[in-house]
Amino acid sequence: MIHLLTINNNAMKTIISIFFIFTHSVAISETTWHEIKLSTEPVVRTFQGQVEAIQYATVSAQTNGRVAEIHYDVDDFVAAGDVIIEFTNTEQKQAVQRARANLEAAKATEKQAVASFKRAQSIFERKLISQSDYDQAESQKNTAVAAVKTQQAALETALTQLDYTLVKAPFDGIVTARHVEQGETVNIGTPLMSGLSLDHLRVITQVPESLAHTINNNGHARIELANGTIIESQEFTLFPYADPKTKTFELRINLPEKTPGLFPGMSVKTHFITAEKETTLIPNNAIIHRGELTLVYVKHDDKKVPRQIRTGQQYNNMTEVVSGLSPGDFIAISPLSSSLTQDPKNL
Repeated sequence: MIHLLTINNNAMKTIISIFFIFTHSVAISETTWHEIKLSTEPVVRTFQGQVEAIQYATVSAQTNGRVAEIHYDVDDFVAAGDVIIEFTNTEQKQAVQRARANLEAAKATEKQAVASFKRAQSIFERKLISQSDYDQAESQKNTAVAAVKTQQAALETALTQLDYTLVKAPFDGIVTARHVEQGETVNIGTPLMSGLSLDHLRVITQVPESLAHTINNNGHARIELANGTIIESQEFTLFPYADPKTKTFELRINLPEKTPGLFPGMSVKTHFITAEKETTLIPNNAIIHRGELTLVYVKHDDKKVPRQIRTGQQYNNMTEVVSGLSPGDFIAISPLSSSLTQDPKNL
C-alpha cells in the first residue's frame, strides 16, 4: 500500500529552509564575530502625519469693479507684491480727481481764512473790533483747517480705492485656485484667487493623551519622508485640548524654511522619543531571512549554528533583538560570505 503525503507550499518552504540552514552548520574558519551586549536605547513612537501650508490665503476684492486682466493662473509661482489681477479703474480715477480738486479748494479757503484771522487778531489787539468779530474769524479759520484735513483724508481714501484695482500677492507662493474670469463684475468681498507658500510648511499629527505631555516636554521630533529622508524639528505646538472622541491631542510641527520635496497634503511619519530601555542590537548584515524564519549564526564550539530570533525596531544599520539571543553570545557577521577570521576571545 502506498501512502501519499500532502505538503502545502509554506511547509515545503520551511523544510527547504531548514535543510539549507543545517547544511551550513559546519565549522567555517573565516568568520567575523559580533559579541552580544546590552545597550540603552530610546523608545520611539511613530505616528502618521500630514503636511500643510502655514501661509494659505484667498485674496478677495476690496473694491467694486470689473476684471480687466488676470496675470496668473493655477500652479503659477508669484512673488509677494506682484499684481495678479487688475480691475477697470475709470470710476476710481475720477474719484481721485474729484478728491484732489476738493482738497485744492479747501486749501484755498483755508489760506483765506487764516489771513482773515490774522488781520482780525491784529485789529482786536488794538481794540478796534469786538470780541464776537474776533471769535467769528477764529471759528472760520478753524473750520477751514478742518476742511483741509477732511479733504486730505478723502483723497487718501480715493487713492486706496484706486490701488485696490490692482490686486497684489500677499506673499511668495503658488496659485492653487482662480475664482473669477476676465470681464466678470465683482463686488467687495468676492473671492478672486487662492494660493499658498511652499517656503513655510508644517506637519499635523495626532498623539494619544497618555504620551502628549511626554512628547511636548521632550521637545524634539523627527519627520520621515517617503524617500527615507529624516528632518529634525524642535518647533512644535501641542493643542491645549484633546479630541473628545479619539482622546488624542493635535500636534503641529514646524518644518525648516524652504524644505525641498514637500507639498501640502503629503503623508509623512513622525517619530518621538518617549522613554529609554535596555535592549540588544545586532548589525543588519548578521541577519538572514529564509522564508518566514529570521536567523543568525551563533558560535558554538568551532561551528556556526543557526538560531531563530525575533526582531523589533530598526536603529540606523542596527536591529533590535527581542528574543533568541543573550549577552555573551557571539554571532557571525555576513555568515554566508565571511572572509575574515576573528577569535571571539579577542573581541
